[in-house]
Amino acid sequence: MALSDLLPAPRPMYTNLSWSQKLFCSVGIATIAYFVGNFYSSIYLHFIRRSKLHRYLREDGSAWALVTGSSDGIGKGFAEELCSRGFNVLLHGRNQAKLEMVMADLMQRFPKVMVLSVTADATKASSADIDNLLQTVQTLPGKLTVLVNNIGGVPFQPQYASMTECGEEMVDNIVNINARFPTQVARALLPTLRANSPSLVLSMGSITGLQGPPYLVAYSASKAYNHTFSEALSAELAAEHVEGVEVMTILTGVVNSAGNPSPVNFFTPTSRRMAAAALDKSGCGKRVVFGYWAHALQWTAVTMIPYRLREAILIKALRSRKAEEVAESRKTH
Repeated sequence: MALSDLLPAPRPMYTNLSWSQKLFCSVGIATIAYFVGNFYSSIYLHFIRRSKLHRYLREDGSAWALVTGSSDGIGKGFAEELCSRGFNVLLHGRNQAKLEMVMADLMQRFPKVMVLSVTADATKASSADIDNLLQTVQTLPGKLTVLVNNIGGVPFQPQYASMTECGEEMVDNIVNINARFPTQVARALLPTLRANSPSLVLSMGSITGLQGPPYLVAYSASKAYNHTFSEALSAELAAEHVEGVEVMTILTGVVNSAGNPSPVNFFTPTSRRMAAAALDKSGCGKRVVFGYWAHALQWTAVTMIPYRLREAILIKALRSRKAEEVAESRKTH
């Protein structure tokens, strides 16, 4: 007779638990499953899945992409990346001289594609500017299939200012650049993008739109607007049974660019690397998503901090930046 025959049959441990213990155990298992699922989903999104941006190319090489705010920074990174992937690119900016420099550079580096430009002052977002942009798109030697509403930021001095320190014109300019101009561009070009589908409307959001910091009130609020814009427009297209137009907002953290000379590190990619990561999210099925994996990791870590503590950290950090900007301004004057 085997020893196992003399011992009582083992009972599953779970059956020995009280109902409250079973409840906590079930909650624990569900929580672990949730975090494991999210972890795998993030790994797949940022490192495994392939971009579907190629859907918006044309075999005859006639596909065009419009990148707003492409004179430098992330916008220029988008232009470089789109050219490298076979798209003809229409650059937008308000400084014709800077646009011509970028055009010359791109045409030299990517001779197989066409590069054109159009000027418009996003701080004004006038009807004439929007009409001129639309007319330029309609006369392109090909079809516009990608709109990258990249333009944004606070390209003014001071960058960090309380609402009582901001003048009426400054607030209008910030809202126009980050919300009004991108919305009007999308509105004007949506019929064209629908006609040329499959097509993509990609907007640039910001981590500041998820929890607004002090001294950037108008900017962070207008970035939060971008997030809702993509969700609402996607829902509207679905409600009207419009297929083939992908709408998404890319969330970003700190990026090294002309307007933000932060050193490149683990959490701070170059402008082109940020642009490449954003384009790679095309076709992922999400309306609002972090483009760069380290920014997603950073935000996940931040959300584990209690809200009030997060707010206190933001206040301290932005107070410091504002003080540094004021001190620097005094030196130069």
